[in-house]
Amino acid sequence: MFFLVLLSIVCIHHVSSTETCVHLPAFTTSRVVVKHGDPTNATCIVCQYNCRNVSYSGLEVPIGNYSQEENEAVLRWKADTVTEWDLSFKCYYVDNYNVQCSNTLQVTVYQPPTSVSISFINQTESAPGCEQYSLQCTVQGVAPVENLTVTFYRGHTELGQQKSDRKQKKPATEVFDLTINTTKEDAGADYWCEARLELGPEGPQPPPVMASGKLSATFYCLESDPTTLPPNNPTTPPTATTTVSTTTRPAMTTTTTPTTPPKITTDPNSSTGNTSVHRCIMCFMLLLFALLRKWQRAGPPLDIYSSSSFYFRIQTDLSPPAWEQRVFLFHQRTFIHNPPGRGNMSSLYICLVVCLWSSLRGFHVSANCNETCTDKPVFTPPRLAVMYGDPFSMTCQVCKQDCDEDSPLGVETPIGVKKQNGTEVLWTVDKTTEWDMRPKCYYENNDGVQCCTTASVIVYQPPVNVSIRFVNHSGPLLAGHQYTVQCTVQDVAPVGNLIVTFYRGETELGQQRSDMKQKKPVTEVLTWTIYAREEDGEASYWCKAKLALESKEPFVDSENLITTVHYGPQVPTNTRVIKITEGSPLYLDCSAKGNPSPTYAWMVPPKVHPESSHDGADLTIQTVSFDHAGDYSCNVRNTVGNVTRTFRVEVQVNLTPYIISAVVIAAVLLFGGLFIGLLIFYRRYKMGQYNLKDVFRLQTRHVAVPVDG
Repeated sequence: MFFLVLLSIVCIHHVSSTETCVHLPAFTTSRVVVKHGDPTNATCIVCQYNCRNVSYSGLEVPIGNYSQEENEAVLRWKADTVTEWDLSFKCYYVDNYNVQCSNTLQVTVYQPPTSVSISFINQTESAPGCEQYSLQCTVQGVAPVENLTVTFYRGHTELGQQKSDRKQKKPATEVFDLTINTTKEDAGADYWCEARLELGPEGPQPPPVMASGKLSATFYCLESDPTTLPPNNPTTPPTATTTVSTTTRPAMTTTTTPTTPPKITTDPNSSTGNTSVHRCIMCFMLLLFALLRKWQRAGPPLDIYSSSSFYFRIQTDLSPPAWEQRVFLFHQRTFIHNPPGRGNMSSLYICLVVCLWSSLRGFHVSANCNETCTDKPVFTPPRLAVMYGDPFSMTCQVCKQDCDEDSPLGVETPIGVKKQNGTEVLWTVDKTTEWDMRPKCYYENNDGVQCCTTASVIVYQPPVNVSIRFVNHSGPLLAGHQYTVQCTVQDVAPVGNLIVTFYRGETELGQQRSDMKQKKPVTEVLTWTIYAREEDGEASYWCKAKLALESKEPFVDSENLITTVHYGPQVPTNTRVIKITEGSPLYLDCSAKGNPSPTYAWMVPPKVHPESSHDGADLTIQTVSFDHAGDYSCNVRNTVGNVTRTFRVEVQVNLTPYIISAVVIAAVLLFGGLFIGLLIFYRRYKMGQYNLKDVFRLQTRHVAVPVDG
């Protein structure tokens, strides 16, 4: 039994082998490159030689449709909208020996980057010192990522190229890193990167290119070269310079000269707690410097000044002119120390005190600050939604009664400029470059309690692109079946505020929300399940991506996804009995509703003459005889299904002619009998001369006289 089943499978299945094919189907182009959402087409020449041996041919395509031309030797494929990312199709034919010969055409579906940006890894625009740093180029929403090439530049100088090794076909975000060595000549240089899709000669020319914005970096480089120092003489005293660089503020420089009075310039920065921590680190480094430094003679008194930046400058005497360079590394920050000797350390101690005082002032907002104070800070506006890259400003009224302008107060923000006017702080941002901001306004009241208020700032970016497609399906829908519609929203932020609404035409189907909490732009995919209905016919599906913000609701609509709902023929399946009189015309209607339009096939009794018309949904017989009695079956079929309807015709005798004939004969017999009876009656009883005319006139002038026998 097993061998019989196996033999039957082999017999009904054609052999798929291109090795035995002498001639394979050929495409007019070796490769198709098309942008996602655009139309495309291709032509396949099924066979060029021995086409008579071709049993049948076709195309296996996931989208679009194809037509056959020139005696089925040429197949033309066309797609109005490319909605798939991983696309290929096969052109094949089956010869008379049941061998399939095929060829596959690769289709590259691409999408240019939606965004390209560049930054330093773990650094800001002020790079600390002349060292090695890593540039990071982020390319968002590009496909296919394996064709992506990124080039890094310093000004107009190419620094290097990198390519992705990922094989993902759908849009992805790719990050490239490049390590660079900086020198003092690079100060103020512009760094940028360029993303290019290399799609080959079949792709668009020139290739799609997108460049990032320019990143201006400032490097604080240490300069200490003992070979260039002047000799020790009264007119040109030696100078030792010590530089400490940071990632958030200009360098701290200590310069020692014998003729300039010592000065310390400092000002606490009140932006973030991280800066304050960094200042403490700098202070301890200064303490290390003080412990190692030895002065030979006391310096003049110190003058302390205040400025708008965290900047130290120490000047004192140094002799003799013996130079030595020592380098201390502390969390990638460089400290240069250049003196030996003994001396008065009071200047550095005073500097250390000022440094610590400044640093401690920088610890503004504690983790347990009180946000329920009666006189708590008030932001205006309290909530704000701002688009990434746009400017904005907020005002904080720090307090009304429990503080004054001399109290510790301020606004903690990662970016922007703060301007204080009494107890009011104006926070201005020229360009929003942070995605997650929690600005905090604070002060310390008379009881030593720190009161604070956090404003709600939502940094948003509308979707770059919104598209809709069916999951794992292409082509028409089947009525009664379940399908999944997928809405892809690219590069939207914050995704937690994203609401996607699905529509069929103008009818809202439902809404979906993202459960992601990421603040930076991401690509989110949301789905909705639908049931195809017959009444939908040619329906259009689309989705709307909306950011639900308090003050505004930016939205982007997808394009319409036009679909056709297919369903099988719909006709009554019960047998219909038709009684008809002989000689009457017969008309049978088998019209059915279906999509695609159905075809009809009739099965009639064997004695029905060919002249009867039954090519379509109707069957007509002009004059019915007893030979036309029987069952008439109508088979209705389309690509979805088929159904059969039966008509049972019963032919009855037509009695009307017989009845008419009987009535006519009866009438003739009746009138004839009456006539003969009257004639006999008048002949028998007439006296004298009998005039038949007088009998009919019914005259009364004749009198019958009895006569004796």
